[in-house]
Amino acid sequence: MDSFLRSMQLTSSAPAQPAPVPITPFYLYLTESSVLIENGEHPATLTVYDPADGRNILYMQKSNASPQHSGFESLVRELSIPIYGVLGAIRFLSGWFIIVVLDRQLAGKIEDKEVYLITKTAAYAIPRSVYINDEELRIEKQHLANLNGLLGDCSFYYSPHFDLTRSYQRKSELPDEFFDKPLWQQADHRFFWNRHVSQPFVDSGFADWIFPVMDGFIRIETCTVSSLPFVYALISRRDSRRTGMRYQTRGADPEGNVANFVETEQIILFNGNVCSWVEVRGSIPLLWSQSSKGLKPKPEVIWSPFTRQAFKNHLAELHKIYGKIAIVSLIDKKGP
Repeated sequence: MDSFLRSMQLTSSAPAQPAPVPITPFYLYLTESSVLIENGEHPATLTVYDPADGRNILYMQKSNASPQHSGFESLVRELSIPIYGVLGAIRFLSGWFIIVVLDRQLAGKIEDKEVYLITKTAAYAIPRSVYINDEELRIEKQHLANLNGLLGDCSFYYSPHFDLTRSYQRKSELPDEFFDKPLWQQADHRFFWNRHVSQPFVDSGFADWIFPVMDGFIRIETCTVSSLPFVYALISRRDSRRTGMRYQTRGADPEGNVANFVETEQIILFNGNVCSWVEVRGSIPLLWSQSSKGLKPKPEVIWSPFTRQAFKNHLAELHKIYGKIAIVSLIDKKGP
C-alpha cells in the first residue's frame, strides 16, 4: 500500500452556503416506440429510440417543443417520471436501456455550485422489436441485477456546474480556456465512472444532456475559528479502472492500474483563497494475489517481466499526474 502527499495554495472565488435543492427540470416519458427526455430548464425534448436495424446504434433527435405539445396526446404530466439527470445508456441482449437519476441529496456547495449524492437510480428499456429466448431473458435479468447492484452499492456524486473529478491542484495548472469545455471533456477519466455509458450521447452530439459522476465520498462543512468562517471539504475519488472486493482484486494489472486506488483531497476555502492537500493510496503496485484463508495470509507475488513493467507504469503515471511525490509504505508496519 502506498501514499503520496502534496499541498499548495491558490486563489479562487469565495464559497457560498448550501441552498435548498431546486425542483427537477427534467422529465422522462416512456412511449411505445421511444423514450423522451424533457429539459424544462432549457426548453427542449430529446427523443431516444432504437431502430433495430442491426447496427446496434442508439438514435437521438432533439426538438424545441415539449412532449405535451408534440403530437404525443397520450402523454400527460401525471404519467411522466421526474428525473434529476441522465447517466447514460447501455445495451443488453434485448436492446438498449437508459440509466437515469430518480433522487439525490444535496451534499453542499463548492464555489456556490451544488454538489449532490445520487440516492436512487433506474434503468428503463428503450422499446425495440426483438425476440429473445428464455435463456437470453435469464441472462439479461442477471445483467440488470448486476447493474442495479453496482448503482446501489457505490456512492456516486455529481455537480451540474463543477468538475468533481479533478483536484484544485491539477486545475491550477490548466489554462483558463480549458474550463470553457463542457464538464464531460474536463473530467479526469480515472474518476469519470459513467464515461462509457455516456458515450452514445457523446457520439450523437448530445453530451450536454449527461454529466460525469464520481464514486467515493464527499463531506462539505462550514467551520469557524476565532469567529472567522471558512468551508472545509473532504473529497475521496475512487479510480474506476481496477475495482473489486478485497481478496478478489489485488495488486496491479500489467498496465499499472492498482486495485482500490483512491485520491483524497482536503480543501479549505477562506476569503477567496483555496488550500488543497492531496493524498493517494492503492494496493501494492505488483502482480500478486492473496488467499482468503487464515487471519493473516501472506501475499503471493507473481515474479515476471509483467510485474516489473506494472510497477514502472504505475510510478510513471503518478509522477506525470502529481509531480514530485512522497511515498509511504504501510506494509506490515506495527506501532511502538
